[in-house]
Amino acid sequence: MASWYRKFIENFAARAKPINEAIHTEPFRWSERQQRAFDDLKRALTTTPILRRPDYTKPFVLDVDASAAGFGAALIQLQEDGKEHPVVYISRQTKSPETRYGATDLELQCVVWAVSKLAHYIDGSHLTVRSDHQALKYLWDLKSEAPTGRL
Repeated sequence: MASWYRKFIENFAARAKPINEAIHTEPFRWSERQQRAFDDLKRALTTTPILRRPDYTKPFVLDVDASAAGFGAALIQLQEDGKEHPVVYISRQTKSPETRYGATDLELQCVVWAVSKLAHYIDGSHLTVRSDHQALKYLWDLKSEAPTGRL
């Protein structure tokens, strides 16, 4: 049931991972680790931050982060109060081949995935992508071909 609300919970994939592992393991065992994850998700569904409705007259900011464990992104807008407010959160665990990607490949794959998943929000709007991975800036500024085929 909580998976239905994943877009409202920051870092859902990482937070739900202990539960997903238990579900897909034989025999099924519910331990303290799964209970903590369940309680965390329950708390996340009942507390702030509250997502804001998108205002298509304002620009969007897409915050992305990736690791070998998963991808996460938050679509943000600056409001009249001067604060950034989340519109939607998305996350997923990495697929088996992706776990072997380097950091730059992972971060760029996360950007591509997030833009694709959030296209219905951002099409026709100004978008700024924020990442903590400085190599992406280098790739963006690169005038020649990307260093590898995947990039």
